[in-house]
Amino acid sequence: MHALKMTTNRRVAKWFNELAEFEPLFKWIPGENNTVADALSRNLNRRAITKPEL
Repeated sequence: MHALKMTTNRRVAKWFNELAEFEPLFKWIPGENNTVADALSRNLNRRAITKPEL
């Protein structure tokens, strides 16, 4: 894994060090091509906003 150039906080640095042992490869995939991960990352507690019936 490449060296962490800029650590935003200690939590990120901790996870970076934990994961470095496994040498993961992270690849960004746009949400439209990665629908499962996109759906899993959404907050399910939100209620759908609908128009009130007249």
